[in-house]
Amino acid sequence: MQVVGEVSQASPQDRWRAAGMRNWPRRGGVLARRWEARLLSPLGATLFVASASALCAAVVTERAWLPLYGSIALLVVGVVWPFVAVWGLRAELKFARSRFREGESIEGVLRIRNRMPWGAVQTGVQQVGEESLAGAPSVRADMAVIEFVPPLRPVEHKLRLPAAARGFYPRHVPQLANGFPFGLVTARRGIHVAERAIVWPRSFSLDLPIRLLRGGADGHDCLVDRSGSQGETIGVRQFRQGDLPKRIHWPQTARQGRTVVREQQCPIAPRVLVSLDIETSKRVVAEHRDAREWAIRVASSVFESWSAVGADVELCLGQESARYSSKTEQNRIQTLDALAAIDQRPPIANHAQWASRQAPPAQFDLHVVIRTSTAPGDSGVPRGDCQSRWSIVVAGPESNVPGDSRRGSSLQEHANHRVRTDVLVADDSLPLVLAGICREQADGKP
Repeated sequence: MQVVGEVSQASPQDRWRAAGMRNWPRRGGVLARRWEARLLSPLGATLFVASASALCAAVVTERAWLPLYGSIALLVVGVVWPFVAVWGLRAELKFARSRFREGESIEGVLRIRNRMPWGAVQTGVQQVGEESLAGAPSVRADMAVIEFVPPLRPVEHKLRLPAAARGFYPRHVPQLANGFPFGLVTARRGIHVAERAIVWPRSFSLDLPIRLLRGGADGHDCLVDRSGSQGETIGVRQFRQGDLPKRIHWPQTARQGRTVVREQQCPIAPRVLVSLDIETSKRVVAEHRDAREWAIRVASSVFESWSAVGADVELCLGQESARYSSKTEQNRIQTLDALAAIDQRPPIANHAQWASRQAPPAQFDLHVVIRTSTAPGDSGVPRGDCQSRWSIVVAGPESNVPGDSRRGSSLQEHANHRVRTDVLVADDSLPLVLAGICREQADGKP
């Protein structure tokens, strides 16, 4: 110990010893519970009976040799046979589809082949339970139990797994587990998974607020002067087979003496950018798990709803190069795959840097920003020539949301842009609240 003036400074060795003494009660309790679990297990109880029988046979009476021999036989059969049973098993798991939706049942077929001349009784299919978003794995659980695997021939078993959360399934390598006949030990063998299934985030349909697009509620900016069937008349032409009678231009028909129809404008798909602003660090995930998952579901719903009406939608996951489009069905599948596997993306260290990188180009008609909290350094003004912005903030259940109990809204009208912000609470009522907001916007309500 070194003393400088009146302040004492402990050496690293002394601090290490002090920390060890402070943690000793906690460590001792963990060790005690661990040994207690081992002694109360079937294998521990059998070993205790064998040890007690050996002690009694050596000290008290020779009659104690009988329970000792019985305990030894029980140990040999109970420890060796599970490994012998699973030694010749080979298993492969194939899913019925490669992609499922959150909340559905994942269906698959487990094919097991026994290469040995003896059968396997009470073989379970297990895996380490789904890893939580905070990184803590749960206990092992039986996915299915196969009563008997016959010798020297294959057997198939159908599995149904609940898709409780988005991501890849199975989360960990499943295993065949056998503890027959006494359950003293459990022997395991891995199952080959041909291809892991992808579970997309939950999605709900929305009545989209078209009035938020550039050009207002009439949507005439989504029309171009090309031959089409909507909008204003841009010219006339001679009648062709298949033209509708309502498009006939009667004054020109009477003047020219032949059937003339009106040429109208052609609609084009509006361009929408959806930006998802969430972080992937473990601390943020653990603290705001519900809000984060609901933000991903909202992003999936907004993306799919705009795609369903023919809009050209792009999804931005935080980096300018990480954009996904809805132009083709393959692009849509890739976008939903990216949302399902968003946990594997690198974390966003600085939100202000992210906000500057994801600035939309001028050709987007609407910018939808979905986030889990208000961002520092972000004024909320649309970048470029994007005239409208819709910001959806998903707050945790414990947050104080202005307005009514489930939502808070604000609308800012400026000279050259419009910014709408809706704050939603992350709970089971969020889909209904968001659908109500979209209906209000579709009806023209502020």
